[in-house]
Amino acid sequence: MKKINEQLKFIREANGFSQEDMAERINKSQSAYARIELGRTKIDFDTLSKFADVFKLSVIDVITFPEKWAPIGSTDNDEDKSRIVLQIELKKEKKDQVLKLVFGENNLEILNK
Repeated sequence: MKKINEQLKFIREANGFSQEDMAERINKSQSAYARIELGRTKIDFDTLSKFADVFKLSVIDVITFPEKWAPIGSTDNDEDKSRIVLQIELKKEKKDQVLKLVFGENNLEILNK
């Protein structure tokens, strides 16, 4: 993964913005913004959030760019799989009601076998 300052530069350039354009949009001077991209100044969360807003990205998407936090439309079978584990403690009566709601009346018999 690239360092955050490299990510900022990559995203800015990919979108055709100059450092001056970017600095103006996030209320920084061009020199202050340049120091962030060069890694001479650490970026604070507020500035990172403003940067993300300019490109309609979440902060996490800026960090992981060009990947999205949850990749969409992946062709790799392993990435297409999702596993969700939900554990709830219920009395039997409530458990049956929840299973009926989730799986339907007919599937409840199969689940209880």
